[in-house]
Amino acid sequence: MSRSAFDLEHAVAAWRRLFAHNRAFTPDDLDELEGHLRDRVAEFVENGLAPEAAFRAATQRMGPYDTASAEYRKVYGGKIPPRTRLADELSWRGAMLKNYGKIAWRNVRQHTGYTALNIAGLATGLAVCLLIALFVQHELSYDRFHANADRTYRVVSGLGGEQRLSSSARLAPTLVADFPEVEYGLRISMHWPEVLVRHEGELRYEDQFFFVDSTFFDVFSFPLVHGDPATALTRPFTVVISETMARNYFGDADPLGQTLNIKGPWDAHDFEITGVARDAPSNSHFAFNFLASFASRYYAEAQPENIDAWWIAVDQTYVVLAEGTDIERLTAAMPTFFERHRSDWLEYQEKVDLTDVYTFQPLPSIHLYSDLMREWKPGGDVRTLYVFSTVALLILLIGCINYMNLATARAATRAREVGVRKVVGAHRRQLMGQFLSESALHMVAALLVALLLVHLGRPLFSDLLQIALALDAGWLLAIALGISLGVGALAGLYPALMLSRFQPVQVLKGKASGRASDAWFRHGLVVVQFAASVVLIVGTITIQRQLDYMQEKTLGMTPEQVVTVSTRGALRGSQFDAFKSEVLQRPDIVGVTSVSEALPTTPEQMGAHWLTRPTVDQRGPYAHGISVGMDFLETMEIPLLEGRDLTPGDLEHIRSRVMTPVLVNRAAVEAFGWEEPLGKEFGCCRRTTPRVVGVVENFHYQSLKEEIAPLVLSPTWSSRHVLIRVRTEDLPATLDAIQAQWEAVAPAGYPFAFTFMDERFDAVYDAEQRLARAFGLFSGLAILIACLGLFGLAAFMAQRRTKEIGIRKVLGASVSNIVALLSRDFVGLVAIALAVAAPLSYVLMQHWLRDFPYRIELSGTMWVASGVLVVAIALLTVSYQSVRAALADPVESLRTE
Repeated sequence: MSRSAFDLEHAVAAWRRLFAHNRAFTPDDLDELEGHLRDRVAEFVENGLAPEAAFRAATQRMGPYDTASAEYRKVYGGKIPPRTRLADELSWRGAMLKNYGKIAWRNVRQHTGYTALNIAGLATGLAVCLLIALFVQHELSYDRFHANADRTYRVVSGLGGEQRLSSSARLAPTLVADFPEVEYGLRISMHWPEVLVRHEGELRYEDQFFFVDSTFFDVFSFPLVHGDPATALTRPFTVVISETMARNYFGDADPLGQTLNIKGPWDAHDFEITGVARDAPSNSHFAFNFLASFASRYYAEAQPENIDAWWIAVDQTYVVLAEGTDIERLTAAMPTFFERHRSDWLEYQEKVDLTDVYTFQPLPSIHLYSDLMREWKPGGDVRTLYVFSTVALLILLIGCINYMNLATARAATRAREVGVRKVVGAHRRQLMGQFLSESALHMVAALLVALLLVHLGRPLFSDLLQIALALDAGWLLAIALGISLGVGALAGLYPALMLSRFQPVQVLKGKASGRASDAWFRHGLVVVQFAASVVLIVGTITIQRQLDYMQEKTLGMTPEQVVTVSTRGALRGSQFDAFKSEVLQRPDIVGVTSVSEALPTTPEQMGAHWLTRPTVDQRGPYAHGISVGMDFLETMEIPLLEGRDLTPGDLEHIRSRVMTPVLVNRAAVEAFGWEEPLGKEFGCCRRTTPRVVGVVENFHYQSLKEEIAPLVLSPTWSSRHVLIRVRTEDLPATLDAIQAQWEAVAPAGYPFAFTFMDERFDAVYDAEQRLARAFGLFSGLAILIACLGLFGLAAFMAQRRTKEIGIRKVLGASVSNIVALLSRDFVGLVAIALAVAAPLSYVLMQHWLRDFPYRIELSGTMWVASGVLVVAIALLTVSYQSVRAALADPVESLRTE
C-alpha cells in the first residue's frame, strides 16, 4: 500500500475488527480505545509524521492485542461487576467453542473417508485396551472382596528347606493361643477333596469337599443365603453347601435341616445341611461345594489320633491379624515359636534351618504371586498382565500414530485455511484450540464405537480366556474417559502444533509445503507402527511354537493309547487284582497298572511330598512321591536304567513296615549325589525306610512347565487310578468291555469314568493356548490398525502427487512404474521397521522363554516369516491406492491442478 493511497478510516476499521473478533472488549470499551487511537494518530501527525506512519506508531504504542487485552483487564476490569464479567466470559467462551464445534463438524462431513479411517483405528485400539483393562482388573481383584482381605494371611511352611502350603492341624489354634495379635485362625483340610454323595438313592461324585473350622465365615466373606454363619459349622457332621449343590440336590426347596450321605475314604456318614453359601466368585483363589465342620474329622477319619499330630501336614492354615499388626515382627517371632513347640515334633527333632520356618502370605497376593504345591487351583501369572498391558499400549500407540500421520499428511491441504485465519486475526492458541476440538470430536466418536465394541466383544473375550469378566459400567466408563483424554491429547497435540505454526505470507504464496523434519517425523511414526507390529507377530509365533513344542516333546513315556479309569477307592486289593486279571484276558488290552496320581499331575494336585534324608544326619531335597502298581514301567513304556522293577513280593515289605523297596528317577540320583544308587536307603518316614531297588529314566509326570524333579515310585496294592494300554483297532468295543468288567467287580453305585491320558496332557496347556489365541488376535488387530493408517497415508500421498503422476504418464510411464514409485518409500520404511524390531523382539522373547525349563531355540526363520508377512501386507495396502492413481486419466489429473 503506497503512502498516497493510505486510508486512515479503513486502517482503523481493520484494527477494530481484530479487537472485536477476540471478544475481550465490550463495544463501549472499543469506542474508548478507538478514540484514544485517533488522538494518538492526530498527535503524531501534528508532530510531522505522515498519516500511515502516524497510524503505525500509534498502534505500536498501544501494543498488540494480547498486551492491550491484559492492560485493559488490569485498568478497567474492576469497573465491571463480577457477575457481568463472568457472564461475558462464559458467553465468549461458549461462542468460541460453538464456532470450533461447527468448524470441526464441517471438516468431518467434508472428509468422511479420512474421518472413518481415524475413528476405526482409534475405536479398535480403545476397545482392545478396554478389554485388556477388564482382564487386568479381574486378575488384580482376586480375594479383595473379603472384608478382612488386608489383614488375612496364609501360612507357608519352610520346614525342610522348601516352601509348602501343608501344615499341621495344631498350627492354627496354637498361633491363636500364643499370639494375641492373631484374631482368628482357620484350618482347611485338603486331605480328601473328592467324595461320593448319596441322596434319595442317587449317587454322584462331587469335588471341592473340605473340612473347615467354625471360624471360616469370620475369615472369609462368603455370604450365606440360608443359615447362621456363627453356628453353621460348630457341631460334628454338619455341612454348608454351595448354591449350585443346593439346586442340584434340592431344586427350589429349602435344604436346611436336610441330610446328605457322604462317603470319602472313611465310612459313609449322614451330614446335616446347616447353611447354603453363595458360589465362590471367579476372582477367588478358593472355591468350594461342601464345607463340613472340622469337628467331623475326629469321627470320620480312620486314625483320628493323628489329626492333631504336628508331623501330619494335610491342612492349610489362614490367620486374620488385629489392626496395626506388624507382619514383619510376627514373622520374626516364628523361629522362637517353633523352638517352643519343638518337643512335640517327631520328624523334626534334628537341627533345621529356622530362617523361614513359617512365613505369612497376604491373601490378595496369592493368585498372582504364589505357585506352591497343593494350591487350591492354578493361579495367574503377573507376567501375563505385563505382556497384555504392553500389547494394549502398543495397539493404542498405533492408533494414535495413525491419527497423527493422517492429520499431518493433510497439512498442505489445510495450509491455506490456516493462512487466511491468521490474516483475519486468528492467533496460534485459537488455531490449536480448533484443531484440538476436531481431535476431541474424533475421540468422542471413537469412544462411543469402542464402548459398543466392548459390549459386543466381552462375551467372546470371556469365552476365549474362560474367565467371567464382570462389566462394571461406572469403572469401565471412568477408565474409558481417562484413556480417551490421554489419547486425545497425545494424538491431537502434535498436528495442532504443526498446523498452527504456518506463516500466512508463505501460505498465500503457495510455499507452505511443510518442513523436511515433518516428513521425517511421519516416516518415523510409520516405522514405529510396523516395528510394534513385527514385535507382536514374532511374539505370537514364539508363543505358539513353544506351546507346540511342549505338546509334542518326547515325555520319556508313552501316554498315547492309555485309558485312565478313576477308581475313587472302588477297587481295593483283591478287587483290583480280579479286574486286572480279567481285563488282561482280552487281546486288545496291552497292559494294566495303577497309580496314585492322575498323570499328568500338577503342583496343586501332588499328593505325596517326601522330605528325604540321604543319610541319618543329612537333610536332602524334597522328592515327589507316586505310588504305583505292578507293571507300571512296562505299561507306560518307561526305560529301567539299572536294578529291577517292583514285584508283588515288595508289598510284603510294606506290610512289615521295616523297609519299602522303591524306584527313583535319574533326577533323584543326581540330586542325592549317589554314584551307586542301588541298595541306598534314605530317611523320610516314621514307620519305614525306603531302599532303592531300581533307577528309571526321567519322564514327565507333570507338565513341561515344570522341570523334572526327584521322584520316588513306591509299590501299592490299590490306587485311585487304573492305567490301561489298549489297541485302537476297535476302540468302542474295547471300552465297552472295560466298563462291563468294572461293573462286574466294583461295588454298586460307583460309576465308570475314564479319560485318555494324551488328552489330559493336552488339557494341561489349555490356559496357555487360550492366551496364545488372544495374543494372536490382538496382534492381528494391531496390524489391521497399522494398515488402516498406511492406507489413508498412501491415499493422501497419491493425491498430493496427482500432477506428477499425470506428467509421468504423459511422458510414457507405465502403470507398474507408477505403482513402484508410490510404493517404494513405504516398503523402505517397513524394511527399517524390521531392522528395528528384530533385536528388540529377540531380547523380549528370550526374556519370556527363560522361565520355561524346556524351551525352543529362536531361529531366524521367525523374523524372515514376519518380515515377508509385514511387507506383503504393506504392499497390498499401498498398492490399491498406487494402482488407482496410476490408472487415472492424466488429462483429468492435470486439469485438476
